Amino acid sequence: LPHYPPIAGRYYVNMSTERTDGSKLRELVGMFSPATDLDGELILALFLTPFWGGRSGAAPMGCITSDDGRGAGKSTLAMAIANIAGGSVDVSPNEDIQRLKERLLTPTSLRKRIVLLDNLKALKFSWGEFEGLLTSPQISGRQLYVGDASRPNNLTWIATLNGANFSED
Repeated sequence: LPHYPPIAGRYYVNMSTERTDGSKLRELVGMFSPATDLDGELILALFLTPFWGGRSGAAPMGCITSDDGRGAGKSTLAMAIANIAGGSVDVSPNEDIQRLKERLLTPTSLRKRIVLLDNLKALKFSWGEFEGLLTSPQISGRQLYVGDASRPNNLTWIATLNGANFSED
């Protein structure tokens, strides 16, 4: 899958240079019935973020929330983005950060661009190690059967929840 701009040192197979008007992408965004035009623009930005070739560790975390609560399509939206971008690594807020790094360094996870924290159940989400991982340019840790390993943090991190309340960091 391509990045724009292309990331130096990456090999892209069959990169199409064909330009489109974006109407199909906007049609896809419309299928999620955004409540406002701004919501539609934010959903569009979240669909595009996994393909951004910007600086490692600089992509914003996507937060999908709804005033309508359960059944509003938050998880469906996150999974649609993940499916287009090649899948996701699903994480839990109770997961040990070293274990999470191990999982992100496995061969199958190296091909994935989305980290999904789905159905977060917390009145306030504050996890310092996780926040550090989001903004770190490199994810380094132990890779099973290899030892020390690292990968660029070109991941898109997405959380779904009701009534979002995050720390100020």
